[in-house]
Amino acid sequence: MVKQQRKSTHWEVDLPDDLVLTTMAELSEEAFEQLCAKNRDLRIEHEADGKVTIMAPVHFDSGFFEGEVFGELRNFVKHSGVGGRVIGPSTGFKLPDGSTKSPDTAWVNAEKLANLPAEERKKFAAVVPDFVIEIRSESDKLKPLKQKMEKHGLLMACALPGCSIQLSKKPTFIGRMGV
Repeated sequence: MVKQQRKSTHWEVDLPDDLVLTTMAELSEEAFEQLCAKNRDLRIEHEADGKVTIMAPVHFDSGFFEGEVFGELRNFVKHSGVGGRVIGPSTGFKLPDGSTKSPDTAWVNAEKLANLPAEERKKFAAVVPDFVIEIRSESDKLKPLKQKMEKHGLLMACALPGCSIQLSKKPTFIGRMGV
């Protein structure tokens, strides 16, 4: 008996660096939490309409800069006495529009933390950060990033405006968004 070999097909697809996939299917909050628990290596956000957005991991320089920005904000919060907590990019915030978003860095004030039940801290907490930072890679456009932040209440619901920081040879501050 002769086995027939299957010929595999290899497709080469030219994809953009900033590819974001959005599902057609809608997931409940519970199904979204299960999806995230089973796929911890993915950057996944839940849209208000129940659709899921899957983003590629960030590049080395972007990841380094996320860490730097987190560290600087954490040091400021720690040494200034403003209190609260600085949150990293893998944390999901359940926002008032029903979406779950993960800004690159966020700060939540001490009063909100005190009112956040312990069981709420063990899942995507229904709390809006008071300040958010989104890192813009070289391929990111400012307008879509600002629209994302505005659309999901990351700016409208924040007590302070958020900001976007552009990566380049020398990181530069782009500006206060929403002002």
